[in-house]
Amino acid sequence: MASKRHFENRVKKHLGEMVLDGFEAVRLEGFYDGDDDYYYIFRTIDRGINKGRYYSSCCMSFVPLKGKIKKAEYKDLVRVFNLNISKEVRGNKWNIQ
Repeated sequence: MASKRHFENRVKKHLGEMVLDGFEAVRLEGFYDGDDDYYYIFRTIDRGINKGRYYSSCCMSFVPLKGKIKKAEYKDLVRVFNLNISKEVRGNKWNIQ
């Protein structure tokens, strides 16, 4: 497995961007060093629990979308995503934990 620094640097590079986690477009919000694993912190559209925030093991990766799809399409994805998340989390700062 890659080092903690590798994951932290990858998250810093794409922090706040829309990425693919599996087949879902989510926003990368941070990194967490758990007791037994490292985790990416993602935000998805609200589905009740945790206001759409979840942790995903760094054993899997994510695909950054910025620069991979047309700029206008990326901006539209962000706009629609922001319409579907809670008002109280829209302005939150992303963090590396």
